Amino acid sequence: MFTNQYEHTIDGKGRMFIPAKYREKLGSSLYLCMGVDMNLYIMTVEDWEAYRDRLLEAVSETDDRDLLRYFFGCTTDVQVDSQGRILIPASYMEYAGLKDGAVIVGCGKRAEIWAPDKWEAYNRGFDPAAAAAKLSAYRL
Repeated sequence: MFTNQYEHTIDGKGRMFIPAKYREKLGSSLYLCMGVDMNLYIMTVEDWEAYRDRLLEAVSETDDRDLLRYFFGCTTDVQVDSQGRILIPASYMEYAGLKDGAVIVGCGKRAEIWAPDKWEAYNRGFDPAAAAAKLSAYRL
């Protein structure tokens, strides 16, 4: 389970440290995906494979080819180096608006990498009352 928020720098080569707490869950290999909120997802191999299988079962290849192209074309496996860093491909950096820093946010079965300014903007638009109503509807 990925929880909490961490701020990390990204060096000139696109390398970013993965929080030690996350590295314990991720191991030495993980999946990096372009998210749907102009952010990036980090998933364990196991969780990516489960998500992939659910997606392939749910999506019709004739009606939703664009979803398959997006999720499979915008996902890559990456290795965690001996110093606990991953290399974020340049196209992923550009997509998410990442430059020299990132906010890594735990989201349960995945973590998300956000450009700090996009994360701040997202939080300014967050409505706690609407979130409380959703939690209530889930009976949580």
